[in-house]
Amino acid sequence: MCGGGGGGDGGAAERKAAEEARVAAAVKKINNVMGNANATPDAVDRAAFTRKVQTGRNSGRGSKRTPIYQEVFDEAAYNAAVANAKQEAEASRAAYGERVKLYDTIKTDANKRALIDLNKERDITERNLSFDVARQGLSGGSHDIDTMRQVTDTYQQGVLKAAELASATANNARAADDKTRTGLISSIRAGLDQGSAQSQAYSDMRNNADRATADANSLSLAGFFDRLNNLNQQRKYNNGVAAGSAVPGTTTPGTTQPKSFTGSGGSY
Repeated sequence: MCGGGGGGDGGAAERKAAEEARVAAAVKKINNVMGNANATPDAVDRAAFTRKVQTGRNSGRGSKRTPIYQEVFDEAAYNAAVANAKQEAEASRAAYGERVKLYDTIKTDANKRALIDLNKERDITERNLSFDVARQGLSGGSHDIDTMRQVTDTYQQGVLKAAELASATANNARAADDKTRTGLISSIRAGLDQGSAQSQAYSDMRNNADRATADANSLSLAGFFDRLNNLNQQRKYNNGVAAGSAVPGTTTPGTTQPKSFTGSGGSY
């Protein structure tokens, strides 16, 4: 037996087509809201703006007089639809451009924030090490040069680390937006309407941006010079132990030791 309507399928084909059209329209709207770098205007079907208009009847008599129809094309409506398609594509490309600018801003801000602590610690470390070298009477010598080279090398490593962390922060923001997009598309296919999806897209993108901005502002390389400072402290300790092992005015059995000695390590 055949059901009524829909070609004998109870209208299932029409319902499926309508649902596919709903999903396609909603997904397109989400993509436009979130931006598409390669967005192009949708094709506009001229047939959708063409209708049949009865212009009269034939010259027959009575029931033999059948209507006469003429196809009329609504050019103004068609042109408006074409212009709207172009506008939506331009808006989508612009939205993508704005998101790229946001990611670039997040990356720049994160990098600047990381360099604040790094620059501060470099200055402190450089000053402390210069003081230690000068106190040992080694200023201008190879030890002084090697020490400052270590500071420079550590700083350059920190600069690279800051750039790496800043890029990761921006990439995380991009990934969060991509996750929002795919999540909303899945929800649309599960039944979420276009208006709710669009509203949620704006809300989620705003939250993603706020979270990324907070991450950028909290980025820090505090402690990046700790290893170099600890090595310096250990070297000072070792030098102190070596100096303390030779007590002025004493002699080790079988040896003769002067009361004082001035060498590269200082006076003992």
